[in-house]
Amino acid sequence: MKTIRIFVGSPGDVAEERHQVKTAIDAIQKRYHEHARIIPLFWEELALLSTSSFQEGMHERIYVDVRIDIAVFIIWSRLGMPLGPAAERWGMPPETTGTECEFELMSAAFRKSGGEYPRILTFRRTDQEGYEKMLIEAFHKGGEKEVYQQREKVEAFFENHFKHKEGFFGRAYKRYKNPVDFAQHLVTCLDQLVQDILGIEFPVVK
Repeated sequence: MKTIRIFVGSPGDVAEERHQVKTAIDAIQKRYHEHARIIPLFWEELALLSTSSFQEGMHERIYVDVRIDIAVFIIWSRLGMPLGPAAERWGMPPETTGTECEFELMSAAFRKSGGEYPRILTFRRTDQEGYEKMLIEAFHKGGEKEVYQQREKVEAFFENHFKHKEGFFGRAYKRYKNPVDFAQHLVTCLDQLVQDILGIEFPVVK
């Protein structure tokens, strides 16, 4: 029986979506239980040792010890905090955030495998109303500057990784408005990718 590992990368502002990922993977596992063992990988569930940083521990557990078949990235209003010196270990500037580092490492693994794995899915939440509500709450606490800065990092991330210099999009990503919308997109995408990996054909889940 084949093992399919699904890594989930995201900052802390999409907790509900992360829960939706677990639900979606459970559903996909039931659908293909005779063909595959599907394992979700969340950093908070990994056995990370106190002798290294979070990102260093994740690197050992995820990028060295096991093969990742599918990587799911979920981004909304923030990218997280800079890794500092830990990022330099992988040739990245110290201002690189954990989510950016994970995306870069997964992209590097994809290139190294000759375009075989991991299959990378990126979802971007476009909930402007929710963002404005968050901004108002931050304003009352004196933290609106950080919210603005994080939003700028998100915009730069998509400009750098998904657009060509000419302005058109060179890489695909899925837009969604809310966690319910996200769940519907995710199940369909995971179902298709699992079928591709297994080399079988079922009716696509919608």
